[in-house]
Amino acid sequence: MLQARYSGTTSVANATSEEVTVTVEGASEDLTQLQQRLQGLIDEAKAIDQTTVAGATRAPLNDALAGASPVEGKTKDELETAISTLQTAMDEARLSIVSMADLKSTIGEATVFLDVISESAAKNSLVTAIQEADGVYKAEASTLEDVKAAQEKLSELLSATKKEAQPLPGQSFDMTEFLINPSFEEQTTGWSLSKQTSGWEAFGTWNDRPAADGLNFVSVSCENITSLDLYQTVSGLPAGFYRLEGALRNTDGRDFLSDQHLYAQTAEGTYESGLLSDVSGENNNEWFEFSVADIHLSAGGELRLGVRSSGTGTGTKGWFQADDFHLYYLGETPSAVHDAGVSTEGVDVTPVEGGVMIRSSVACRLPLYSIGGALQKILNVEVGVQKETLVRGQYVLNGKVIIVK
Repeated sequence: MLQARYSGTTSVANATSEEVTVTVEGASEDLTQLQQRLQGLIDEAKAIDQTTVAGATRAPLNDALAGASPVEGKTKDELETAISTLQTAMDEARLSIVSMADLKSTIGEATVFLDVISESAAKNSLVTAIQEADGVYKAEASTLEDVKAAQEKLSELLSATKKEAQPLPGQSFDMTEFLINPSFEEQTTGWSLSKQTSGWEAFGTWNDRPAADGLNFVSVSCENITSLDLYQTVSGLPAGFYRLEGALRNTDGRDFLSDQHLYAQTAEGTYESGLLSDVSGENNNEWFEFSVADIHLSAGGELRLGVRSSGTGTGTKGWFQADDFHLYYLGETPSAVHDAGVSTEGVDVTPVEGGVMIRSSVACRLPLYSIGGALQKILNVEVGVQKETLVRGQYVLNGKVIIVK
């Protein structure tokens, strides 16, 4: 408030006026920026799918939304309070989205797994665990900590069940989680290199070309190659039959191909894929998928798996790049035994080195299956004794499993 005094005229005689009170109004406060900020948060909060956030974060989020509207008419303090409250509620909700997604994914994976395994006590326990996890996912009272604990518990039980369960006939399930660093995203962790080479060595992961999976792939090369063996050894797997898959390539061209291939090795034998025999794609970047079937692992045994190649010892021929390994379990009894369990009377088959000896008192046609149940070919059998040449591996012939070494 200002006080003014009037001094009268300019005459010599002085005079003093009465006091007059003058009020100066302050400029009105501009709340536009705060209002826009709050409205933006309201729009963001409404866009959050509340089924994807932990239940315990939903009520605070809805309460904060209710308190934020209407935006118009709020004082500066009210706007600032509404902004702070809504931002905090949104942050809490969003922090749970990743964990909720992980829980949902694990529930889905476990549910699919149930469809391919036989009835057992382990399966029943997994059913119960899935129901409990789904309850946590849907419950309004579930906190972020509840969600994380449920996901961890179900994931651990799923892994344990994979080591106890048996697939249904004709089915298999993924055991890749028991491999270490199967796609080389953690450089060469878990992998070893055995070699006969000389000169410089280049063993490591790269991401300068397309990977078969993820970002990285492994490259193994040396100046003079006699043999290369990239491998890891896996223990603690259930006994039975397995299939290994992986990707190979050589980006230098066909002149550098030798016998690059996947392999698996157990106490029962060594199992090999076909050979890398081509290059393709822009800059030879195309990957070629390989599979090693019918891998037999006995109880308590170790599985060694990886890539092998050989060279002349005078150059880099035989080098390779590898990526994206997968391991599948076919069960204690290969599915082909179920599919090809019927035997032909009067026919006896005996495995011998490099094939199988067939003694038959009747002329017939015998289907030869892989351990995984895939038909390999039909053998025309004559009366008498004959040898059928086969590559190393395991087969089902005339209703029995045979191992060719």
